[in-house]
Amino acid sequence: MALIKCPECEKEISDKAPACINCGFPIEIIRCYECDNPISASDLACSKCGAPLIETTVDEAVKVINGVTVNLKELAVTIDDPNRKDGLTAVINHLSKVVGLNWTDNMNLIRTIRTDYCNPIMEDVNGVSLNLKELACTYRNDKDSFLHYLINDIGMKNKNAEKLMKKVFFLYDDSY
Repeated sequence: MALIKCPECEKEISDKAPACINCGFPIEIIRCYECDNPISASDLACSKCGAPLIETTVDEAVKVINGVTVNLKELAVTIDDPNRKDGLTAVINHLSKVVGLNWTDNMNLIRTIRTDYCNPIMEDVNGVSLNLKELACTYRNDKDSFLHYLINDIGMKNKNAEKLMKKVFFLYDDSY
């Protein structure tokens, strides 16, 4: 058991307590990314190792990668911004230069951002509006059915259907 400060009344309480015994404030315990020490969400740094807490709320869109805090929702906004033609390039450069990701890790994170946080990419094919994200999810494990759908149901030529399928899986799925 470790003692932490209550974010509301700042009195010391057990890290196992679901709420402060003094004021009743519900306690959210997070763990230090450096030493796994329990920390109150109101602390500015870990009391054991001194590592700073960059984010004080638990948000699955915020990741610490190579010691750099990355907000995936903010990167998605940059990618989706219709006024920025270089949005994707800017995000890739940021992840490479600032965060230090190699090409493979960079592309995997871009796919996660596109899948979980970006607006879907729509493509008009023969008068049918296709949601590329939805297609990737639907046909992830059955690429033959995907080609069949594009050729027979949408009316695409084989070569164009294969190009679109490659594009979909490049954008959303690393198994291609």
